Amino acid sequence: MLVAPDDAIGLEHLKLPSSRAGGSSVTLLNRIGHAFHDYFREPGSQALRDIERRLVTEAYQFCQSNQVQTAELLGISRNVVRTLLKRYGLINDPDPEDLCEFGASI
Repeated sequence: MLVAPDDAIGLEHLKLPSSRAGGSSVTLLNRIGHAFHDYFREPGSQALRDIERRLVTEAYQFCQSNQVQTAELLGISRNVVRTLLKRYGLINDPDPEDLCEFGASI
C-alpha cells in the first residue's frame, strides 16, 4: 500500500533506497517517475491497483517467494504482504475443509 498526503504519489512515497554509489538510485527513481507519467496517460488504467500488483509480484519473485523477505524489502508487515499476495492470486490459503481431513482443528 502506498500512502501520500495528497492525490499524487511521489517518488518519496515508494520507500525505495535513496542513496547508492554514483547517484544511480536517483536516476532510477527519475526513470520510474517518467514511466508513471507514461502509464497515467493510458486510457482506463487503474494505476494504484496495477502498480501495486506489479510491485508486489516483482518483489515476491525477487525474494524467491519468501514472504518475510518480501515484507522487509517493501517495508511493510508480513500480514500485509500475505493479504496482497492473496489479493493478486500469488498464494492461496488452504481450504478449511482440507485441514479437517488431516485432523487439524479450526
